[in-house]
Amino acid sequence: ILNFLSPGDIFWDYFKPFAVSERGRVYFYLGKASGIYLLGWIPILPTEVEKEKDLIPENFALYQNYPNPFNSSTRIKYSLKEKGNVTIKIYDILGKEIKTLLNEFKLPGEYLLEVDAAKLGLTSGVYFYQMKCNNFNSIKKMLYIK
Repeated sequence: ILNFLSPGDIFWDYFKPFAVSERGRVYFYLGKASGIYLLGWIPILPTEVEKEKDLIPENFALYQNYPNPFNSSTRIKYSLKEKGNVTIKIYDILGKEIKTLLNEFKLPGEYLLEVDAAKLGLTSGVYFYQMKCNNFNSIKKMLYIK
């Protein structure tokens, strides 16, 4: 398109925009040649750039499972600010260990762990899940309703 312009010409003086689509295109009128209207489109240029969130969390964190209470499955999100061996275990209301969900070396970042109650053989009730990594230790409560 710019090859049709003389050096120093302003783009919008030649190409008049007339519509913007949902697909992010600006449609413009080029002119008329041999009785045919010439139309074109260009992508919309970004007007601002959103800052990407940091890829490495600032702290260790164990988040509340979601959904809670849950029926068949739930998700446990956690963040690691540094590499280390991560263990996540589930305990019953009396503190008896039910299952080790995770015991792996992980790099810094955010993770999501899917918990399937049927596979664990859980019955309705209150459970606790604990995460340990390096010097970090956190416990949260979750409620399973069958």
